[in-house]
Amino acid sequence: PAAPESGYARLVIHELNNALLPLGTALSKLWTTLATPGSPDPLQLPAIRERVDRQVARLQRFASESGQLLEAAAPELFPLRPVIEEAIRETEGERNGRIAVHVDGLADIRIEGSRGRWLLCFVNLFRNAAQARAGKGIVRVSGDWDGSGRLHVFVDDDGPGVAEELRERIFDQGQSSRGGSGLGLFEARATLRASEGTIVCEASPLGGARFHLHLPAKRLQ
Repeated sequence: PAAPESGYARLVIHELNNALLPLGTALSKLWTTLATPGSPDPLQLPAIRERVDRQVARLQRFASESGQLLEAAAPELFPLRPVIEEAIRETEGERNGRIAVHVDGLADIRIEGSRGRWLLCFVNLFRNAAQARAGKGIVRVSGDWDGSGRLHVFVDDDGPGVAEELRERIFDQGQSSRGGSGLGLFEARATLRASEGTIVCEASPLGGARFHLHLPAKRLQ
């Protein structure tokens, strides 16, 4: 099922504001630089262009993700690791070389559902880790089977973590442990539920947050 209409509308507004506000600041800085006598300063322009290009690319990525989310395609069986690797590429600009993402295993895993929604799920989890800290850090994605044939996928980071009393609330629409909208995690939980799975936030062995995805899965044949 698709995300609720009101939730998706709020997600669109949130993402557009997150990209347009810094884009407007960068363009204002460019105008000021060009209007200053003796400008443009060749040392300032590359930095301004980089900020503009980054936010334009973010808007383009969001447009692409929105199309994936709204696709009415029937559920499909697809390999999980390529989706995670695509989400890593999609978030390169937002991680900006600060947050490294490593994937351990998962090469023989297929899951059933909407590939576009699963891609956006991991994009949101990696964004969440990048937003959690200002400095350098790591995210590790791993997975394992339990005795009943269900798959456990772990997205761990070494950031500040999430307070225990907030670990359930951060998945609620409009809730966030960092003052944001919380819509990314809300959509992540909706994606898991659509695949008859669950996602919870726990303490990570890396010292930060762990997002534990538990769902039916099949090995590649």
